[in-house]
Amino acid sequence: MREALPAPLAEAFGWIEGFTNFERRTADNLRPFRLDRMRFLAGEFGDPQESFSIIHVAGSKGKGSTCAFAGSILREAGYRTGVYASPHVQSYRERFMLDGEYLPGEILLDTINRIRGAFRPDWFGDGSDPTTFELLTLTALLAFREAGCQWAVLETGLGGRLDATNIVNPEISVITSIELEHTRLLGNSIAEVAAEKGGIIKQGIPVLLGDLNPEAFPVLTEIADKRRSSLFRLTELRVSPGENETVEFQLPGGPCIHARPGIPGRHQGMNAALAARAVQLTAGKEGNIPAEVYTGAIESTRLPGRFETVRSGDRIWIYDGAHTPRSAEATAALFRTRHPEGGVLLFAIAEDKDVEGVVAALPDGLSRIVVTRPGTFRASRPDRVHELVSRNFPGTELIPDTEEAVRRVQELASPHEPILVMGSFYLIGAVKEVQDF
Repeated sequence: MREALPAPLAEAFGWIEGFTNFERRTADNLRPFRLDRMRFLAGEFGDPQESFSIIHVAGSKGKGSTCAFAGSILREAGYRTGVYASPHVQSYRERFMLDGEYLPGEILLDTINRIRGAFRPDWFGDGSDPTTFELLTLTALLAFREAGCQWAVLETGLGGRLDATNIVNPEISVITSIELEHTRLLGNSIAEVAAEKGGIIKQGIPVLLGDLNPEAFPVLTEIADKRRSSLFRLTELRVSPGENETVEFQLPGGPCIHARPGIPGRHQGMNAALAARAVQLTAGKEGNIPAEVYTGAIESTRLPGRFETVRSGDRIWIYDGAHTPRSAEATAALFRTRHPEGGVLLFAIAEDKDVEGVVAALPDGLSRIVVTRPGTFRASRPDRVHELVSRNFPGTELIPDTEEAVRRVQELASPHEPILVMGSFYLIGAVKEVQDF
């Protein structure tokens, strides 16, 4: 059973949620996203982002895992480290991590109450209010300063150029991947999406690029050149997948790492290598982090909703928030490897994703599929999703109510048949809420 938020902290997060929340409703354009508001907020509290060193991470997929790996490596290297990531699966507390644990509730509550006490309706002078994500970001920056963090790993929420986290001046910018996503906001081509995410590249600050779509490289290279930013690429590490989901890579001028990432999936080796290189180029640039620190941190990293496997009696539940075509392909490959006998799928996806691309990547060999809503947090069109899925999987059922859908997949699955919950982190949260384990 998950731990409920203490009432005062739940109420404090409720206050933050009372502002415009673009995770709940998608904006029609980028006009509501502005860095001047975030800069003002940070300035009102003494620019807390200047109190610690930062690794800033953007990307279409893999950024949450990369942040988790980087945070683990920094922690194992002896640094007090905060990680700010989104979205959460069940609780807002998942977004604020300190040395691998939830940030203490009293620090979070004191921080939010401090912001709340200072809030003025005319803060910005133009009648606008901060957004939910801006206030969450401010909370993270203030709380990390209060906790005495030496390093922080920050994940962008949407895009990069106008994301609230983009007020920081990091030690390195990391871009994990580029896919078509949030096309109404970020653009209808890989080049346009790359330009938005490349907005986190800062003047004179190095940038590290992951396993990118080839169309993205020229765009990001041009941005890096204009900003005189040294550019590094994951390909320089010669990453090699091994047996049993292990990975081996050579850090340039440093140790060779051989590890089995604690987050499942062969693709996670790429994220682990990217995180290790980001740390090597910053906190580890003096060669002061030995191989065993990188290896131990990579192997001990855990993250909910990334092929997370939970056993309940004889039943196996697998939760994966894959919501882009490439991440769905990786999840499907891992599911086929671990469960060649197939299973039952509970699927939902928000309407602002590449629904057709994700549907095309769903695992084959499934006995039954149930389509539902991704909780109530994000807008979705389960009827359209059902129509798309049914083209390839006749007999797919549509059950919009999540609780009813959970009961149905349990009825459909044979006693030892795994149930894969996939397509949205918000779906996972809603399913776990129903299951209460």
